[in-house]
Amino acid sequence: MIGENTMATPIPVFLYHSVAEDDNAYTVAPAEFAAHLALIADSGRTPLTLTELSLALRGERAMPDAAVCLTFDDGYADSRATIESAVAMGVKATLFVTTGAVDRPGSITKPDLVSLAAMHGQVELGAHSVTHARLDEIRSIDALREITASRAALADTIGREVRSFAYPYGSHSSRVRKLVIDAGFDAAAGVKNALSHTEDDAWAIARVTVMRATSRSLMAMLLHGAGAPLAWRRERLGTRAYRLERIATRRLAEIGSDR
Repeated sequence: MIGENTMATPIPVFLYHSVAEDDNAYTVAPAEFAAHLALIADSGRTPLTLTELSLALRGERAMPDAAVCLTFDDGYADSRATIESAVAMGVKATLFVTTGAVDRPGSITKPDLVSLAAMHGQVELGAHSVTHARLDEIRSIDALREITASRAALADTIGREVRSFAYPYGSHSSRVRKLVIDAGFDAAAGVKNALSHTEDDAWAIARVTVMRATSRSLMAMLLHGAGAPLAWRRERLGTRAYRLERIATRRLAEIGSDR
């Protein structure tokens, strides 16, 4: 647990979804994203991919004095152009791909993934399950299939090893975390809407969701290591209770569908 006297250094890890002109709460306008990139580029922080951050957290590579990480979940039709614009500003990016949605309307395409993979060193492509299921609700055998099948499908598309994973919805448990580690991933991302830090869990790295309503002033605060709490290591009781509620609801729905 991160305490009041911690010496941990805050590391903002940003989570975006789509960057486009629409009213979805999880979609950031292109002009705002450009402003965010400028803030990141001017922050003096060193951009890392998620695996680079994980390796630094584990002491397997040097941790910059001030790091930052830019991530995107799901893989939308705008993801390629958005990430290319980040790289043009000198900001590395990590995209977590829901492989079952690839080539569907509104989603990223295989040619786009190949193009992004060619930017190796600046862009990392990670797995994000096949169906975007809440892995902490389903059986271990099904969760493992989501984890490994998404990795295999993405690796087959880009012709490169896939080293990182992001839990859909950020939902994970110690059981799911172990499945990801045992599958051989070097890194995994949660959510928490908290600042990561130099004592964070390398297989459940905390991220802050950037939404349409996220202001430039809040982005600046986050880049200064403020504006959100430092991520906690142990699971909170409220998180566990919410999981149990979701599992119970799922079980009741399954029972009802069997009748």
